[in-house]
Amino acid sequence: MRCIALVPIFALNATIYQNRFYTSDLGYLTNLATMLLVLATLFSLWRGLLQLRKASGVEASTRAAGGLVVWYVSLALLSVVGVIGLFGFLVLIILYVFCMYRIFQFSQAVTAAGYPLPRLRAWFSEGRVALCFTGCILVGVAGGFLLFHSYSMDWMLLSAPPSSQAEEIKENLRGLGFPDTILNDLSIEDLQDCQGAQQVVVDEYTYSFEEHTTSEGKAPQLHLTGIGVQLSEAPERWKLIHHFRWVESPAFYGTESLQLTPAYENSMYWSPGEDGVHGWLLYDDNGTTFVSPYVSLEKSSYTYNSFFWVQQTSSDWFASFSLPPQGSNHRGYVTYSVFPTYPSETIMISSMVQYTHQTSRFQYPVLSSTDHQQKSPSLGAGRPFSTVQTMLQFAP
Repeated sequence: MRCIALVPIFALNATIYQNRFYTSDLGYLTNLATMLLVLATLFSLWRGLLQLRKASGVEASTRAAGGLVVWYVSLALLSVVGVIGLFGFLVLIILYVFCMYRIFQFSQAVTAAGYPLPRLRAWFSEGRVALCFTGCILVGVAGGFLLFHSYSMDWMLLSAPPSSQAEEIKENLRGLGFPDTILNDLSIEDLQDCQGAQQVVVDEYTYSFEEHTTSEGKAPQLHLTGIGVQLSEAPERWKLIHHFRWVESPAFYGTESLQLTPAYENSMYWSPGEDGVHGWLLYDDNGTTFVSPYVSLEKSSYTYNSFFWVQQTSSDWFASFSLPPQGSNHRGYVTYSVFPTYPSETIMISSMVQYTHQTSRFQYPVLSSTDHQQKSPSLGAGRPFSTVQTMLQFAP
């Protein structure tokens, strides 16, 4: 029963949905059922050895088997509390080895006593069971890697009929220094929101993935642009845009993620606007532009290990998505607006983003880029994930 239950778990761990499953109510019930199966196995072992001891008449103790039951219950409780450290881990390993040694001594005593163990009729040989078990796991893991390694995106053709009002807004933004290439990526709603803009601040940064060159020998380049657009003076309102674009598109192995720490999270002097954080994705293919919403764009609280294994809790916005292997000029953006909490004071705006790119398909258990950002918020190149950070920072 436990082997059968482990097959779907091994297969699930090969998909990007395993972390979401384990944090759900069904995931907690699955973990509980798995623990109960192990506990039932250890309890059955202990009761079976007690019967064997009575039948064989040996003096050797079976308390080590009962100790294994207590050991596993203690391990389960400590894992729930989350207080086990290195010393506690070593103590548990020593106790486990001691229990297994005492059980081995008991089996040696039964053998020395010459007690004939009953020969049980097996439905399947151990070799067949192991072969079927391994085959099912390999099929499940392969299916997870092939079918559930990326998100299913809702790509659609971009059809934005030009209007005189949109052209006027674009012309005003160009005059203020807004990058022309990014203007065409804005949605109609975000473009209309910039009507009457008074000031534009632009910060650009390009990161080259030298360690992940393409088959043509080119290093993929990620161009990150932060834009601040002043929309009004009284009250002062700023629209902040974080745009990314792959200059040389890499191989997209699975998932991507954009982590946003808004200006109102970095400073109490700024408050969020009513529009919230939003945005979309784009790419070009044969002269046609396709767009898609993010799979999820939401604020999440997460706990991670900082220096010296100290756990910290933080809360940021995460945009989860996958980019198609075909096409070029893969890009996207997130945007939001802020108001000053105290209009009489001029405080610096600091809005930070981290882009995480999956650089390899080979990982097990499989994590999405968002899961990686929440579990291991580290910067730099690596496998299977690389993370780039930039900040839009200016004083209005």
